[in-house]
Amino acid sequence: MTIDYENRRRQELDHEREREELYRMERLRHNQRAEDEEAERLRLIKIANVEAERLIAEKTAIEEVKRLRLQNLYSGEEANRLRNKSQELSEQEMLLKRLREIEDEEAERKAKLRKAEQEVDRFRRVGADRSHMTEQESQFGELDLMGISEDELDQQCDELFADTPIEFKPRRNVEIDQIIAQLISDIEITIPIVWIKQNQYLIGSTIFSLEIRKDQLQMKVGTAWENFENHVAKNHRFFQRNLVIQMIKSGESLEWVVDNLMNGKKIKSANDENYGLAANYSRRAPQSPKRTSRTEAVKKTTTTTTRISRVGDISKNSSGIRL
Repeated sequence: MTIDYENRRRQELDHEREREELYRMERLRHNQRAEDEEAERLRLIKIANVEAERLIAEKTAIEEVKRLRLQNLYSGEEANRLRNKSQELSEQEMLLKRLREIEDEEAERKAKLRKAEQEVDRFRRVGADRSHMTEQESQFGELDLMGISEDELDQQCDELFADTPIEFKPRRNVEIDQIIAQLISDIEITIPIVWIKQNQYLIGSTIFSLEIRKDQLQMKVGTAWENFENHVAKNHRFFQRNLVIQMIKSGESLEWVVDNLMNGKKIKSANDENYGLAANYSRRAPQSPKRTSRTEAVKKTTTTTTRISRVGDISKNSSGIRL
């Protein structure tokens, strides 16, 4: 019985060793298989990496080729664009230069045209002044030029009335005065305008009644009412001439003449025995004009006095000519 037990025990141990050996062999095969699989995986990864690097290199090369082609294309287009732009700029500069030349020519043409228009206006005004003389003389009395030519008389008028020798002094809160002051500035009136009383004003060499009618300043001329601005502008030269003639006739200053006209006094000749003979004046320098103004509104400046002295030269330096 002991022998049977030992045999069974020996058999069990042999089986145990066989199982362990089988287990070890199985483990070894499993490990080998795992190692083979890992090696295969690493090989595949390596192959994949190599292929990826090759593809990346090819892609980079293709992109570089494309970039170079585009660069060459853009370089050519850029060169063409710059060349076209340079041509456009050159054309623009030429056009601008031509435009400036045209503008200069147009400015010169306009300047010449303006000058010509001014000359035409000047001759037109002179013609209008002379054409209105008959009408003016019929309204205000005939002007005796006293032997002075119209050109000489106009020259004296231009010198005396280059600016306003007797300034208009508007009264406060008087609408007519404010309108007159504005019109003097707007249409450049240089003849004396002096308020006398009520609505009466000395305008140039004549006393007029002024009223505001239909929102316009009007003056009574004869029995009719006329627009102040139109009438004064139309007869401006006539008033100037009349005042200068009165100064030459009396040998007095503009203030003296205006003061006598305001007061309705008759202006007598400087020589009652021989009416206005210029021969009575020698060629020596004329005496200073008298300053006998009696009204504050017609006081004269020193500059005006000098002008008035020059007005007297026409009569005093024209020996033998009847004024």
